[in-house]
Amino acid sequence: MLSRAWRRFRSGSRQAGYTVVEVMVASALLVVVLGAMGSSLISLTQSSNQGEALVANQQAVLFTLTQLARDLRSASPLLTLSSSSSYPSTIEVSDVNPSGGSPTTVEWIFSSSAQTLTREVLVNGTVTSSKVMLTRVLNSASQPVFSYFDLNNNNLVTEGDPPATISTCTTRVEALIVGQADPGPTPFQETQDVQLRNQIANLAAQGNNPC
Repeated sequence: MLSRAWRRFRSGSRQAGYTVVEVMVASALLVVVLGAMGSSLISLTQSSNQGEALVANQQAVLFTLTQLARDLRSASPLLTLSSSSSYPSTIEVSDVNPSGGSPTTVEWIFSSSAQTLTREVLVNGTVTSSKVMLTRVLNSASQPVFSYFDLNNNNLVTEGDPPATISTCTTRVEALIVGQADPGPTPFQETQDVQLRNQIANLAAQGNNPC
């Protein structure tokens, strides 16, 4: 009698428990579910980081373009560069916010190899300060950082005008920044059109427009 009761107890215990196969299947399903949740969390985190980086980069670009516009609006005049091919990546202005003393020159330089846009201040030809304003600047030859336009909206660089004509006749500068959020992946663009007020006034005062 005790033997039959023991067998019934053992049989009931086996029915109430889990087999090794069942445990393994349940564990595998749990791993799959946790993996899917982890992948979703990583994807959401990456998307959030990319969004924050994009906003931060755009704010930096807008700040830089505001500083550039301030320099250009104060320009009197644009300085003549040594070659027309330098104009798409370099711009020099004189007497920016003059406060007396030695003449001040501000130069903005885009380096395609370093992907940087740098602002330099020079006094009597000597660099007194240099600051990298932007990194990861992705402009190419077909997307110049600086474009120069005269009163008739002619692009002076693409028309092949010599450096002296570009510096004298430019009344509007278009600045284009092609940047990339860090981490990316999609580049963005910001532009700024700046009217050279002093140059427009100088040309108007000359009467016989040399341009």
